Amino acid sequence: MACTMSDTVVSPTTMSGRAGIAMLTLKLRAAQQDADRAEAAADAAEHAAEHELAAAESDTSVEQRTRALEAELGAALEAAAALVAAAHAEAAKIAAAMAPPIAAAPLFMAEVPVVATTLVPPPPGTAIAVTHSAGFDAEVFATVFATVFAAKFDEHLSARNAVPMVMPGYAMVPQMQPKPSFWQHAKHLDVVLIGLAAAIVVTVMFAWMG
Repeated sequence: MACTMSDTVVSPTTMSGRAGIAMLTLKLRAAQQDADRAEAAADAAEHAAEHELAAAESDTSVEQRTRALEAELGAALEAAAALVAAAHAEAAKIAAAMAPPIAAAPLFMAEVPVVATTLVPPPPGTAIAVTHSAGFDAEVFATVFATVFAAKFDEHLSARNAVPMVMPGYAMVPQMQPKPSFWQHAKHLDVVLIGLAAAIVVTVMFAWMG
């Protein structure tokens, strides 16, 4: 350390008045500087201690805040799980109410055996037997239809060939006949009989082939 004037031991009695005052002033300044340095060191130590204490308190508060947040998060998760379970239960009730009723299963279920059949075409030249329906006799129907058709046709021919009766003493005045329309032609007895005959023939053919 550099030697200062304050470190030099000089008796004030050996110095004049001004020199003694200057020496005392220098010593006072040196003591003030030492006091300032000691105060600065004390302030630095106090700041360091306060910083350490604040860091410890901050760690404690952070840990406590973390625990509180974890507890709040757990409670929120439990509440959300309860809401989801309630929503699922309500949806199941609605689906059960909207579902169609389930038919009761029969007490006895018989399994129908499946028989594999292979259709084999008949050899050429073989006459195919025509099977008649048990509930519909085509021959009887054809006989009845032929009888009714012949009677209606004879009646129609008789009506067409009949000679109109003329009252004596009066001359017949020809009447103007209106031109027949399409629907009058369609409703004519010949057309109706021919259409009915065609329909019955087709029905008989389907009955024989069935």
